[in-house]
Amino acid sequence: MLKILEKSSLFSELSDAELREVGLFIKPFEVKKNERFFSQGEKGDELYIVDNGSVELFISLNSGSLKKIKTLSDGDCFGEMSIFADGARSATAVAAKTTSGLIVAGEIFSLIRLIKRPGYATVLRKLLVNAANSLREMTNLLSDSKSSLLQTIKQMPTDSVEDSDIDGRRK
Repeated sequence: MLKILEKSSLFSELSDAELREVGLFIKPFEVKKNERFFSQGEKGDELYIVDNGSVELFISLNSGSLKKIKTLSDGDCFGEMSIFADGARSATAVAAKTTSGLIVAGEIFSLIRLIKRPGYATVLRKLLVNAANSLREMTNLLSDSKSSLLQTIKQMPTDSVEDSDIDGRRK
């Protein structure tokens, strides 16, 4: 399991001793195709590392529909937003195919904030960068969705049914 940690970009710069310490807070997972890891709004503070497979992240729009924001594959991490957001999941994660990897317990991130080691500082920096990038991607996606909705509204007819007769001519 430590080899999977070592391969992930988040933990790749840790020393062997640091990897072993983080290893105390990990457990393996396997999720079948179309099964959910978690849903947007649920509580959770675990981080997931994909070893083999594919995961799709979705956000719920005001219309109630889900919008895919990202597809993750081998070596990618997800779930980091809840570490910084009081444990609330900011997206829904679904296995695009059978996926295996590691779950890193959220407690480790509280501990590594207290332990002053260079490798741990790098992990926290990478977590913050990942979270910032995720926020940027969601903001861009929502801005694009809002923009396309506004374009659709602008293209809608300005006449109401009451303003037209049956043939579509203005009264």
